[in-house]
Amino acid sequence: MPSFNVRSLRGVLGCACLVFGCNQAAGIDEVGDKPPLRPGECRTHTDCIDASSEYAPDVCVNDRCVPLLTDECPLALPQTGNGWLAALRKTGPQALIVGAYSWMGAHPFDDALHNYDLALTELANTTGGVPVGGETRPVIALACQRTSATPEGLDASAHHLIDELEVPVLLNGLFTEDSQYIFEQFGHDRHVFFLSPFEGSEDKGATPDDGLIWSILPPITDLAPAYGALVQRARRHLIDTGVLQPDEPPRIAMLRANDVRELNNLASAITDSLDLTAEDGPSAQFASFNVESSQNRSPPPDYSDTIVALKAFEPQIVIGVTTNELASTIMPALEDSDLETKPFYVLSYPQYQSNELPQQFDRFPDLYSRIAGVNFSAAVDPAPYDRYAARFRSAFTDPTLSVHAENTYDAMYYLLYSLVAARKELPMTGSDLVTGMRHLLTGRVNVEVGPADLPEGFKALAAADSSIT
Repeated sequence: MPSFNVRSLRGVLGCACLVFGCNQAAGIDEVGDKPPLRPGECRTHTDCIDASSEYAPDVCVNDRCVPLLTDECPLALPQTGNGWLAALRKTGPQALIVGAYSWMGAHPFDDALHNYDLALTELANTTGGVPVGGETRPVIALACQRTSATPEGLDASAHHLIDELEVPVLLNGLFTEDSQYIFEQFGHDRHVFFLSPFEGSEDKGATPDDGLIWSILPPITDLAPAYGALVQRARRHLIDTGVLQPDEPPRIAMLRANDVRELNNLASAITDSLDLTAEDGPSAQFASFNVESSQNRSPPPDYSDTIVALKAFEPQIVIGVTTNELASTIMPALEDSDLETKPFYVLSYPQYQSNELPQQFDRFPDLYSRIAGVNFSAAVDPAPYDRYAARFRSAFTDPTLSVHAENTYDAMYYLLYSLVAARKELPMTGSDLVTGMRHLLTGRVNVEVGPADLPEGFKALAAADSSIT
């Protein structure tokens, strides 16, 4: 039987600690002549759109019209060419709707959502949809805000996606604690497959995951050993530049976003992996500072007390296990200060291609020589990434939009392939989609993530016992 490999842009697909299952897919087939519809009833998405409006559309779920967009879930994808609306209005087999949690700032269309948009647009333009149950169905995604000012906001988005729209899968951009909450309160009983485009978590919730929790990247704590190596290189730099004597240990400050569980766990793992031995004791050479993540607060927290404490400690190395607050606020404050020696910075993956870092490089030109970072490794072969980046830049010409978060692009393609690999009629269960995902982990024929190999991949997966990696 045919088998093949999916080559993702990131190097790893890891099973981790947070995912949901799958429920009945939204969308009803047209079957012959039927009685006239009563108000609120439907056979197709178009029935509901015509009864509502394209600006605030309803969609058809289990023969009932349900609003698609809400305050917590304001964006349908693909936005390109109003592809989401064209998919819903398409005659024939009805569009599948999937959920996606993502960061939405002042402009809700963030980097991850651009990647989802690109993948869904490529699907529509290449095959028209996914072959499920002998029929090709379009796919759209409803994007919801990953953060909420109140618990009620998160409840509202989860209820809308899982209980009202009955989405077959959630692409999870949530923080770990929020993911666990949604899984336990909404996802477990509904069997919603929860696929994280980001790192996995080693934290287990109170409810067994039943094998339904997956992630594209491995646990973030796997990055911890790399920090020790970078700290030693930073120490060598400080010695070579005369800041330290060869036998002198550096003063190391760690900033940890203790309200983001993934980053707090990483900070603990880094601390355990560092060699902090010094003649006058580790406490004289190492200090840890808790900060609140700016991504969790609007407006951002006040970091003035932390900055004062950092200046008093006079760190020679700063390890930043934070979100945007280090590059946007704390780093420029240290660089503008009267510290005799400006620190060497070891950054974490949230700062990768940060919008704030280039601004600091412009302000402090020598910062380039005092900064390094840790991120998940890219794929060994850069060619698939280069082709993806070219497609991304062609699709989105905004010069302020950077090409990254390619693991979110991978996640959407894995999701699309898993729908086919499950080889099940609708409705599917979470276990069906997990079975489909496992068919994407081993195989002999390479199928590259992207539109060029979609027809071949779908054709191969339709065969019994086919699999991919």
